[in-house]
Amino acid sequence: MRHLLIITICFLICLNVRAAQEPVTIHPPITNIPATAIETYLTPYDEVEGRFLQFLEQAKSKCYIASYSITNPNIIKKLVDLHDRGVDVQVLTDKTQAAGKKEQIALAILAEDNVPVYAGRSVANALMHCKFCVIDDHLVEDGSWNFTVSANREDNILNFIDSKPRAKMFLSYWLQIQRDMK
Repeated sequence: MRHLLIITICFLICLNVRAAQEPVTIHPPITNIPATAIETYLTPYDEVEGRFLQFLEQAKSKCYIASYSITNPNIIKKLVDLHDRGVDVQVLTDKTQAAGKKEQIALAILAEDNVPVYAGRSVANALMHCKFCVIDDHLVEDGSWNFTVSANREDNILNFIDSKPRAKMFLSYWLQIQRDMK
């Protein structure tokens, strides 16, 4: 009997240790949503700048970007073109990065065309280190790729997906960051 009690106690301890090691889920599981293909690119192996410009070209009404650094002249030109076409283009970037020489030039071009740019720090005065773009409430690009020319030569990941739930989540996050920067 005593042996059975010891085995039972060990079993319960093992269950508790195992439960404590399982990852915590931040978001509840999404159900009844069909699987959506994610298109993934890896730099420097894949040519991603052209793919990102194609992605931006799909914008019809809204293009919200969060980028730790944004200096790529082709991307800046495309954002200005979208804005001139009537697309609501808005950019979040890190305050420290915004003070850099190349970034100041890029942000001045956007400001000259009246594209709203928010440069700041995140909560607790930490880096705004995100890299993502939401277009028209259903298209999302995210990953580790900064919107710079040098990012094409570094190890980075870009993911593209057409997903309303993901776009809603990223847009909500974009708005929260923007509120925190004020």
